[in-house]
Amino acid sequence: LPTSIKPAPESGNLRRCDQRPHLSDTAKTLLLSWHLLSLETFLGRLVPEGDGYRHSMEGPDDMPAHIRTALTQTSEQIPINQGRLALGTWQGVYLWEHRQRGQSRDVVVHIVGG
Repeated sequence: LPTSIKPAPESGNLRRCDQRPHLSDTAKTLLLSWHLLSLETFLGRLVPEGDGYRHSMEGPDDMPAHIRTALTQTSEQIPINQGRLALGTWQGVYLWEHRQRGQSRDVVVHIVGG
């Protein structure tokens, strides 16, 4: 996801505030992280696909995706400083798809302060 903020004209000057992105989905995670592949390996072992889940009508990756999302998060709170997300050197904001084939999703962003 982008790390710079372009405020709408009516929002004023967003120099110092908090951005609260939220993902309205039950099979994806919104995450501040550094190395997503290690997390994917860990969650793949913790919640494997096709392991006899009751809900599997949408495929073997469906229920594991919902469980992985429940164990992680769909929202973050990130400070904005001088119009940019105040992230650590190696941090990034990731939309982490837990299904084999992702779909288009919306991220709703709430900005507090100014």
